[in-house]
Amino acid sequence: MRLPLPSSRCAPTRSPGLPAVGHRVGRASPLFATLLAALILSPYGAAPASAQPIRTLDLSTISPTDGELRRVHGSVGNGAFGVPVAGTLDCDGDGARDYAMASMLADPLGRENAGEIYLVFGDGTTGGTLDTADTQASILRIYGAGTRETAGSELWMDDVTGDGLGDLLIARQNFRPDGPRPGAGALTIVVGGPELRTLAAALTQLDLSAPDPSVTLITFVGAEAVDRLGIWMRTGDVTGDGIADIVVGADQEDAAGESDNGAAYVIRGGASLATARTIDLADFGSTPLAGHIAKIEPPAGSHEYHMGATCQIADLDGNLRAEVLVAAALNRAGASIRAEDAPSGSAHGAGGALDGEVYIAWDDNFTGNPWPAGYTFAIDSAPGTVTTIRGGSLNVSFGEEILRGLDYAADPLPDLFVGD
Repeated sequence: MRLPLPSSRCAPTRSPGLPAVGHRVGRASPLFATLLAALILSPYGAAPASAQPIRTLDLSTISPTDGELRRVHGSVGNGAFGVPVAGTLDCDGDGARDYAMASMLADPLGRENAGEIYLVFGDGTTGGTLDTADTQASILRIYGAGTRETAGSELWMDDVTGDGLGDLLIARQNFRPDGPRPGAGALTIVVGGPELRTLAAALTQLDLSAPDPSVTLITFVGAEAVDRLGIWMRTGDVTGDGIADIVVGADQEDAAGESDNGAAYVIRGGASLATARTIDLADFGSTPLAGHIAKIEPPAGSHEYHMGATCQIADLDGNLRAEVLVAAALNRAGASIRAEDAPSGSAHGAGGALDGEVYIAWDDNFTGNPWPAGYTFAIDSAPGTVTTIRGGSLNVSFGEEILRGLDYAADPLPDLFVGD
């Protein structure tokens, strides 16, 4: 049974024991990331466990020597704009789970705000302290390519190639390709493999401007200047083939005669993502991955909707084919960082539909393999089922965060947790 929504346009409802609207937890400064073993209650994909008693963890009383916490200290950049983290999959094939964190405002090799990412290779334990200021074999440093690129503005990890290893997805929301397209944005996939650990063991960095040829990277580039492809991305199995697919937003794509309407792209996962190449969405419909990329556009009259600023993939009806969720809501400090040579005022940190809206494109919009080359549909004229959830009068940016369809009410139907 599908997520029980009373109509195609509805206000958010309150589930027993849950607030109607969640709140985004800000990423704080100083720059550090913390892993808590005690918070990992069950592995992803396992059968839901019975309700657990509430436990409060006080980081002031838990030591990294207790085996419940590992603290990874940041060393560069300014964490006030965000410290994205991602995990936990085995990216190098050694059997241990790995994780990553980013400093989007770091200045590697003198590149102002190019961004820096740390892929931390796990050892099967949770405890101790790591300092990213130290060059060490257990951390692969990844450098953004250009000034104000903000590589690592968002991170995610999943197996999108289907080879059983984790892949690291790096958002580069202000990436500038060759030519007059400042702020077009990009999404880079670092394909998992033992060569990542080999590179780290040699104390060598992965520079996105001139990547080591042993590492496989595939990069998707935004179609136009200040489109900001990579503002957000998430993964899940939309097609039902057992391999994670990707949704990535470009929240400042323009419609004819309007601006910052936004868009989202669904990228089919599989072996086609395990080949090193660049896919330029300026050529959407005629790239080597034509038929494996779909584009979702916002409804008519969506000036300044910033659709795609947040997106998610979640199986909401339990049929093993996930839905694509895209929000028209933006309220984020990191989005206010202007790309190099982009016009003044072009980096919007807030916007969206009035009160915010979340669109659910159900899996029947993504049937067939391949899709038609250049497959595109507007969310208000989709070929399949669409649900729109509109924020209420008490909302401001409904959809700024979306948690995928977990069962919060133990009924056991999937629920949707939407942040404002």
